Amino acid sequence: MTQPARRPRRPTAVRREEILSAALDLFGQRGYGSVGIRDVAAASDLSATGIYRHFASKEDLLVGLFDRLSDRMTAAMDVASRIGDPGRALAHLVTFHAEMVVREPAMIPIYQREEHSLPPAERDRFNGVLRDYLAMWVARLVELDAGLPGAVARTTVVAAFGTLNGISLHKSDLAAQDLQDLAVRLAWRTLGPTGAVPMPRPRRNGSDEPVDG
Repeated sequence: MTQPARRPRRPTAVRREEILSAALDLFGQRGYGSVGIRDVAAASDLSATGIYRHFASKEDLLVGLFDRLSDRMTAAMDVASRIGDPGRALAHLVTFHAEMVVREPAMIPIYQREEHSLPPAERDRFNGVLRDYLAMWVARLVELDAGLPGAVARTTVVAAFGTLNGISLHKSDLAAQDLQDLAVRLAWRTLGPTGAVPMPRPRRNGSDEPVDG
């Protein structure tokens, strides 16, 4: 009898990303407490024991998701820190955040609901990245308007985060790119200095063609 062809083994980094994506979907749909590591294994096309080669526990999966988010935020900050113009630097951060909430909307509610489920050291480490991320937004906003009090700038940035994060909780009929462009425009309206950087123009009926002004 002919043996079925064996699937090629994927690199460990690729396999880990597939597992994390499956965990993100399941945690987002059913909640962290209602998902077992065997559920994630099945969604990743792995055996119950095979997943343990990559993650030691369900808690380890949650830490992996927060680590992935931390790495992406850190990378965005690294790029922004090398942009000399504060408006352009802030624009990079706004676009990054808008893309994050549109492309992986489940991560925001998981962060909001499950941060307390992280081990204390991991929670502290993630919150440190979050503080740095917030501080960079605030610093760039103050550079755009030197007369803006720090407390006002911080509250304004938190409001922009709320605007962006709220989109992840909304089931929109817009195409992903259109929704991302809209999220960017809404964030800039909250931040205030809308003339500092060019914003995406509205698109026509989900197409790639901008609407003429």
